[in-house]
Amino acid sequence: MKLSRLLAPTSRNNPSKVRDEAAIRLVRGGYGLYEPSSEELLLLPLGEVTLGNIFDLFDDLCRDEGGQSVDSASLPGGALSIAVRIVKQEEQLPLLLFERRGRGLDLLSIDGASAPDPDGDPILERLGEELRDRGLEPVLLEKEPGGTIRLALKGSPKARRAVEGLVCPHCGWAGTAHSPAPGRIVDYGPSQEALKEVRTPGADTIAELCRQLDLPPERTLKTMFYSLPAPDGEGRRVVVVLMRGDCKISEAKVAAFFGVDEVRFATAVELHETMGSLGGYLGPVGLPEGVTVIADENVQGLADVAVGANRADHHRTGAAWGRDFRAVVTDLIALEKGKPCPACGASLEEATWRVIAERTPLGTLPEGMDLSYRDSDRKPRRPRLATTRLDAEALLMAFFDGDTLPLDIAPFQVLVTPWGEGESSSAEAAESLHDELSEAGFAVLLDDRFAKAPLREADFDGLSLPVRIALHDEADSVRATLHIDGETADLPLDDAAHFLFHALGGSCSCCDS
Repeated sequence: MKLSRLLAPTSRNNPSKVRDEAAIRLVRGGYGLYEPSSEELLLLPLGEVTLGNIFDLFDDLCRDEGGQSVDSASLPGGALSIAVRIVKQEEQLPLLLFERRGRGLDLLSIDGASAPDPDGDPILERLGEELRDRGLEPVLLEKEPGGTIRLALKGSPKARRAVEGLVCPHCGWAGTAHSPAPGRIVDYGPSQEALKEVRTPGADTIAELCRQLDLPPERTLKTMFYSLPAPDGEGRRVVVVLMRGDCKISEAKVAAFFGVDEVRFATAVELHETMGSLGGYLGPVGLPEGVTVIADENVQGLADVAVGANRADHHRTGAAWGRDFRAVVTDLIALEKGKPCPACGASLEEATWRVIAERTPLGTLPEGMDLSYRDSDRKPRRPRLATTRLDAEALLMAFFDGDTLPLDIAPFQVLVTPWGEGESSSAEAAESLHDELSEAGFAVLLDDRFAKAPLREADFDGLSLPVRIALHDEADSVRATLHIDGETADLPLDDAAHFLFHALGGSCSCCDS
C-alpha cells in the first residue's frame, strides 16, 4: 500500500481538546479523528484495521476457551436472551457465548449451580498472558463489591474513559477506592474519658471540629445517614454508617453490604423523619430503635473520640465503642492516596487504569427473564452466570501508550521510507523493496509522498509501525537504516533486505537459491 493513496491524515500538531497522550498519538499518526462535541474517536482506515486485529485476538482467545459466537443485536438482553430460550438441560453446560457490541466483545458464561467456583477467570488470565507477550504489563485489580474483576493497564493521568485507581509502589498491589481493605482492626484499649457534651458552634465538618476541640481526625467519628431501597422494594429506608474521621466511606461497599444497586445521602426530609435533627451534628449515641447501624472495621474498639450530639452546635467527647455505641462491622473504607496498602502497609499512590476486561457475576436477571435448567435428577436449578466485557477501544488506546504496535496488531508490519524524492535511487529502491516484501505476503506501507522531509521524519515514528526501514542515497549506492524491536541497524540495502525477511519470519531469494 502506498501512503499517498491511503486516507491517513498525519499531523505534527496535537489535536485540540485532547489530553489523552495515546489518543494524541493515534490522531497524529492518521489512525483517527477526534470529535470534540461528542468526545468520540472516529477511526479511519489505519485505526479500523488495527481495531479489527484486536477483535481477531479477542475472537481467537474466546474460541480457544470454548466460546461460541452469537449475534443478538436485535434483542435487548443480548446473549442472555438467547440462553433463556435454549439452555434447558445440565448437559448443555458449561456454555460461553460471545458477540461483538460496539467496540468490544460481550461474553456470557453459564455454569452449573453445583460446579465448583473457579479460582480465577480463564479469559482474563489468558488475555493477560497475550498482552504480556505483546510487551504490555496488565494487572488484575482487586475484586470490588459484587465480585467484579478487572484486567487493566496503567494509562496516562488524563486517559479517556479510564478508571481512577491506586497502586502500591512497594508490592505492586493494584485496585481502586472500592477494593477490599481487610485486617485494619486496631486495639485502642479501654476508654479513659467520660462521655461529655460540649458546645461546637459551626463545627459541621471534621476539619472545623478538630480545630475547635484540638483533636486529630482519627479521634473523631463520622455518622453518615444513607438512603437505599427498602427490602420489600417499596419506598426507601435510612441506614447509619460509621467511619473514623480521617477516612472516607465507599458507597459501593455500603450498597454491596445491603445487596442493593445504589445508595445516596439521606435527604433533609428523610433525616428529619428518622432523627428529627440536622446534619453535621449527628452521632451514634442515642439513635432511635430500629435504625440499622453499620461501621467500618477501623471503628471497632475506638475510644475517647468526638461524635455528634444529635443537636445543632454540639458534640460529645470521650465516646467509646461498646460502652456508648456499637454496630455491625464490615469493610466500608474507600482507599485513598497516602493510605496504607492492604497487602503490605506501604503508602498507596494514585494510578489511572485502562480497563481492558471486566467480569461481573450476574445475580438477578432483568425483569421478565428466567433462566433455569434441569439437573441429572430432573430437578430445576438456576445456573451460575457471569458477564465479561472485553474492551477493544481501551486496548487500542493502551497499545498507543507505547511507541510501536505489535506485529499482529499493527495495520502494516513494515514502513518503507526513502529520504530521496522522485527519481532518486532511494525512491526506486524503496518501491522495489515494497513490492518484494508485499509479494512475499507481508503487509507493507510505502511512503511515496512528495512531502517535505520534516513531515516524513515525523511520520516515520508517528505511524507506530513495528518495523521501519529508511533508505538513504549515497554516492553510488543506497544504504538502509532498520528500526525493529527498539534496535537500530545501519546496513547496505541488500543486507538490510536479507535481515528484514528473516526478522519477519520469512526468507529472502538468496536463501532459497
